[in-house]
Order: sequence, then C-alpha cells, then structure tokens
Amino acid sequence: MLRQRNVPGGRRVDGAYDLGRGGRGRRVDYLSAILIAVAILLLFLAKYLAERQKGKTEADKVAGPPVEDGEASAAGSEIYDIAARLADFFQASAHPTDLLESNADFEAGVRLLCAPGNSVASLGTYVTGDNAILSCMALEAMTLREDAGDQQSLVLDCIGTIAAWPQFFGLRYLARRTPPARPLVGEVLVRTAGYLGYRLSRGFLTDFCAERVAAGEAPTFNGVKAKLESHDREELEQFRESPRGPPGTARDPRGRGSRAWP
Repeated sequence: MLRQRNVPGGRRVDGAYDLGRGGRGRRVDYLSAILIAVAILLLFLAKYLAERQKGKTEADKVAGPPVEDGEASAAGSEIYDIAARLADFFQASAHPTDLLESNADFEAGVRLLCAPGNSVASLGTYVTGDNAILSCMALEAMTLREDAGDQQSLVLDCIGTIAAWPQFFGLRYLARRTPPARPLVGEVLVRTAGYLGYRLSRGFLTDFCAERVAAGEAPTFNGVKAKLESHDREELEQFRESPRGPPGTARDPRGRGSRAWP
C-alpha cells in the first residue's frame, strides 16, 4: 500500500503525488529538448537536400539540356518494342535490303530514331551495342539525319567488328555521308580484310567501293596504317586483283602512286 507523504506544493492523485511547479518545469525541459532535436534534424535535412539539388544541377550541366518529361524513356521503351517485333523477320531476312524494302517496323524504328529527342550520341550507343537490330536502325537513322554527318570515325572504328547486317548499314552510311574528297576505300578495306572470305561481306564491300568510285573518290591506300595478319593480307590482295574486285584498287605494278600497297 502506497504511503502518503506531505510534499510541499504537491497534491495527491490516485495514490501518487503531482509535484506541481517542479513537475511542470521538468516537462517544459523535456519539450524544449525535443524541439531542439527536431530543429537540428530539420537543419541537417535541409542541408542534405541542398547538396543533392546542387549535384543534380551539375549533372544536368554535363548531360546537356533536358528533354520534355517522359520523352527519353518513352522513346527508349518504344525502340526496344520495335526491335522485339522485328526479331523474327530479321532472322529470316536474306539480305539487309529486305529491312529497307519490305518492313514497316524497321521504317518506324528509323523514323523514331530520327526524332530530335534522340541525340546523335545515343545513336552511337546503339550502333556499337550488342543488339544487331538496333545497330541497323541507328545506322540508317544516322544516314538520314542532317546532324549526323560527322560520325565517320565512330563507324570506321567498328566496321571491322560488327555483324554482317549492321556492317551493310555502316558501309551505306560511310558511302553516302562522306565527301568523295576524303579517301575511304583503302581505310575501310584494311579494317574489314578479315571479312573478305565471307560471301555477303565481300559483296557489301565490292558495292561500297563501286559506289565511292562512282561518287568521285580516287581509291588509295596511301597513308593508311594497318597491321594485317598474313591470311588477311592475302585475302585483301586477292580481292584487289579479282575481276569483281573494287574498281581502281588493283596493285600498281610499279609499287607507287595512289594504289600503293598498305
């Protein structure tokens, strides 16, 4: 049983004593401590949000001007949906021109990648990525886009490593978007020498060389630096000497001039 004691200034409540002003004082102290803690927490939260916003602003400066809300993600999702719909046709196609001549999905994908919301840099990512369908669509979009006429280095760097169908569209880009005054034939041939033993790639390269010569290029290997394996060198030599080889690239018997061996 709780014993009652006389406490100055206190009053009995259910067998206990409220300490009056002393108790209220301690409650005020607890409340003040809580408010101070909340204030400190809010201060740190505000500082964190400010730093985060500053980082986002710096990232936006690097990334360039933002596109409209949802535009980039919507384009990305749609292009992958188109590529998925194209998969069966792509696998069954006999020649890359089948995509150009008889497939509405391929045309829709190229048209989507030609939209201003897709940067040329993003097309380059598709070109060098591991999805051959996206690579083909991106290369065709680069061939058509007015702002993508300076991507020769990117395409040349991968023209000897990408699959046959993207290679066709890469050669198509190089042939149509490079001025004839810039020699390309020799540079392309040394990069693709490893493909000359494959019938389709050999045909693509023959047509590319013919198109460049028709446009006014004088094929040359002058200035082209290449370290070719002996097998690739033999393939390239046979290609240059064959009746269906690229016009204007046969070996100069005197070993000089625009047709010098690389």
